Amino acid sequence: MTVVGDTTKEAPAAAESTDTTTGSKPEEAKEKEGVFDNLDAPTAAPTGEEAQDVESYSSLPGRYSNPVEERVKINSEQYSETDLMISPEEKANFIDAMITGERYTQRFSLFGGKVNVVVRSRTAAETHALYSYIRYTLSGKGGENAYSRVEGDMAYVPLVAQIAELNGRSFPEMKTPLTFEELDGKIVEPGWYEDFKAWKAKPEGLTSALISCVQLFEYKYWTMTKEASNKNFWSSDTSSEG
Repeated sequence: MTVVGDTTKEAPAAAESTDTTTGSKPEEAKEKEGVFDNLDAPTAAPTGEEAQDVESYSSLPGRYSNPVEERVKINSEQYSETDLMISPEEKANFIDAMITGERYTQRFSLFGGKVNVVVRSRTAAETHALYSYIRYTLSGKGGENAYSRVEGDMAYVPLVAQIAELNGRSFPEMKTPLTFEELDGKIVEPGWYEDFKAWKAKPEGLTSALISCVQLFEYKYWTMTKEASNKNFWSSDTSSEG
């Protein structure tokens, strides 16, 4: 994996270089009070020995977590030290996005520059939709082998929410309804479910690389969210320039 800077390190499915931009739809990133009011979904979870915290299936931040204390799990062996550093440019773009209410985005280059992808941050409603999907599947309504399917699916669901662009092609934000709904006794799939299945149908080598980009993006995004309240934000050791 080639990265920006003087360090070169080979590792599978990791981004080769990064730069940052900001989104262009600030109104869509502003969450209103009561955003979850119309997002009802089955919340029952298995009990007994098989019962597990749904958030253990993903490295995504919890719905009720404190950003100041947030930690995003990441396999550091997949990335070079340069990958994990956060540049002053990334911090400046992050602050701009927070001030304007836009989604924060970051561009990654893969496979020697042949694949370029833009990853975007999620809204609170989209994060809620991801965990609602887990709860729905584990509630027993998701069919057999629910646990195995959730473990696999949770790597792909964030692609629907967070891949904004791939080689110049734009991808829509998560379509409504965001959760499984029951209508006239029938289960209605989320509006984004077909997009989810389309991502799963893509070549595994590509999706593995994209999943790695999203994981690295989340690591940087939540690190900056946590550190933005610190007076040493611009000079902290997450900066690639010291």
